[in-house]
Amino acid sequence: MNYILAFLRNNLKSISYGISIGRNRLKIIYFTIIGGLFFCISGALSQNTAIVFNTKENVTFDIGKEIDNTFSLRLTNQINVDATGSYIYNWDVHDFQFVDCSFYDGGSIFFPIKQGSHLTITYKGDNQIEISGTDKAEVEFYIGNYKKGIIQPFIGSLFSFPPESSFEALSLLIEEHYSILSNTLDSLVSENTISPKFSDILKNEFHTIATCVGIEIYRTRYLENAATKVNEQDSIKVEGIINGILDEISPIIDSGDILKYNLGRSSLAVFYNNKYRCLNEKEKEKLFLRNKWANSLEANRLGYLIAPEEVLYKLLSLELLDNYANGVTKGNSALFSYISEIRPQNAFLPYLKEKQNELLASINTDYSEIKYVESVINTLEDLNKVDYFDQKILYIDLWATWCGPCIVEFKHKDKLHELLQHYKDIIPVYISLDEDKNDIIWSEKTKVFNLKGYHLRANKELTTDINEKLFGGRGIGVPHYILLDKDGNILEKNLSRPSKIDKLKQELDKHFD
Repeated sequence: MNYILAFLRNNLKSISYGISIGRNRLKIIYFTIIGGLFFCISGALSQNTAIVFNTKENVTFDIGKEIDNTFSLRLTNQINVDATGSYIYNWDVHDFQFVDCSFYDGGSIFFPIKQGSHLTITYKGDNQIEISGTDKAEVEFYIGNYKKGIIQPFIGSLFSFPPESSFEALSLLIEEHYSILSNTLDSLVSENTISPKFSDILKNEFHTIATCVGIEIYRTRYLENAATKVNEQDSIKVEGIINGILDEISPIIDSGDILKYNLGRSSLAVFYNNKYRCLNEKEKEKLFLRNKWANSLEANRLGYLIAPEEVLYKLLSLELLDNYANGVTKGNSALFSYISEIRPQNAFLPYLKEKQNELLASINTDYSEIKYVESVINTLEDLNKVDYFDQKILYIDLWATWCGPCIVEFKHKDKLHELLQHYKDIIPVYISLDEDKNDIIWSEKTKVFNLKGYHLRANKELTTDINEKLFGGRGIGVPHYILLDKDGNILEKNLSRPSKIDKLKQELDKHFD
């Protein structure tokens, strides 16, 4: 499954809202008054955008940065909010920006915000969020009606779309959902519930993403599927239709605004890849030879070769940020050199240098606390037979090098190990589900991410045992965390993730005096 489809499957989260009641009510009213006073003052003095964060307990969260009019999940500001007051996050937003807030207890909220907007977000834990402020209706519409009523049904219809259907039928499906969204937004604008600017943001986002996702699904399931392979004449016809549709969204592509959107980079990859396919082999070869950095890209990113420089340096910067975050070292120097060459003063460079140094530091760290299990382990019970696991409780992290969410959880490893040290006779064990061909990558990443503890890569027998005992033979999902007692028996089949450290502590406390 390619990036854009996997992303959509994994990131359409439902957010529910609550009304403040009980003993926290006065505190929240107090915070809201302070936030309101702040809004009045800041609104009079500037056009800065501000969010006031309130919580009922101490919370740490990340808020995504926008760099050079580009949205990135890789660059964030870490904010600490305690239950005794409000935190005011104030920054310059040019035109609009998408905001991604990820709370360390596992909650999250994602929405667009306009220049000069002022919001108060009260986070109550367990994905319970209350919103107030000037753009309350717009934000609530986006994370509620828009995602639940428009995006989720649309994505569901795409994945259930018959692969033998024509591309014209798929186009009609996209237009049908776009029409529903457009009519809804126009009605809300006429009622002064939302602004025309907010309406345009959502229309552009949906039209661009729907078009690009639809094209990728159709190409994967129809044009490139051997079972439904079309003849050359029909293929040429469909390619012509695809390029015509892509030309319709070229204004937002050419403006660069698409990179402000959540899936902007993936949409650009679809756009340029389809245009790249139209080149003959000699033209492709010339481009590839002229740009040595192309060796550092995956096949589904080769369309970047025809991207204009004002877009290309941003796309390559995002690729580099991904590499640094995922512990990838191959090709980084070539990409970094090229970005520095074509845009020596661009806003990404300081962050790229910082992340590059962090990766190099992790590679050169002390690995003495990273150990590998040499024994053959065919079942979870076999772990108990390893000498250094004797009479130990095992905290097991099931992961894989290709698993993005697994790697995201590693940023909480310091808090995890600090928690585990509070308990007697508990050892962290990382079990990778990577295949033999990824053995070197697996070994490298255990070091790059400085995963202190014991490591092994599951063989077929252990993989089968894990699948049957934890997932009923339905297939293993990662990341996944379990607890084994001193005899190798399962104490907990599904522990909370390290990002939900408070819940994890409660679950572990049950098994220790």
